[in-house]
Amino acid sequence: MTCRFVRLDERGQEMANVSAKFHMGNRTKASFDGVVDPDGAEGYVFSGTVKATCMLDRSSTGFKNKVILGHSGRSVGHTDLELYPEGAEENVIPVEGRGRRAKNEKVEFLIGMNTGLSGQMSFGETVYVAPGGPPQKISLFFTKSKFNVSFEGTAWADGPTGYVIQGQLIPASSTTDSYVSEYGTFGYKPSGGSWQYETTKFREPKQILIRGSRKEGADLSVIVGNTTGSCNTYKYGDESSLSLPLEF
Repeated sequence: MTCRFVRLDERGQEMANVSAKFHMGNRTKASFDGVVDPDGAEGYVFSGTVKATCMLDRSSTGFKNKVILGHSGRSVGHTDLELYPEGAEENVIPVEGRGRRAKNEKVEFLIGMNTGLSGQMSFGETVYVAPGGPPQKISLFFTKSKFNVSFEGTAWADGPTGYVIQGQLIPASSTTDSYVSEYGTFGYKPSGGSWQYETTKFREPKQILIRGSRKEGADLSVIVGNTTGSCNTYKYGDESSLSLPLEF
């Protein structure tokens, strides 16, 4: 299975939970910014972007400029992803991968370039990230006036102050006699936070991937609703609360 995750903040903008850097100078540098998520208790998946600039002239050598992105569980040997930037301008390279770790172990990343005269590698500092806790099932359903809305998915801790929600919002109708556009919505908030919503038209299922922040250890509240109220206002089902454990 290949997994591709995009990390979003509360405004739906991409963000990263791991950032590794190597810097030899303004024109010789490399970085990785991306996201890491659990793949069971003993695995992880990641995706993101490597940016690399290298002004070193290798035309008289038998090797190319090379970037290595290393990753692994802390007790497992590194897996190296090798990349070959071209030209003197910044290379922007999408990457993704997966690896193994001991149960609940953090994952380490480091990035480097072959800056030595004979192509020897130099690396930046190793960074460590917790992939997240075990997924908690979300199953919500609400119906009113022949309009149904459901959400099926999971949520998990992204460290003690973050969370991830992934699933599908499905609004459906048993009638075609509506004279206005009807919508279904999925609401979510951490304890003490404000409601945020993902919305779609009836008969247009929506895949959802959300990342947000919370107070340390805060629970998550979720709800679904639809526009079956007076003047097309929203009505909601029961609110559900989730605890997000940090470990498997």
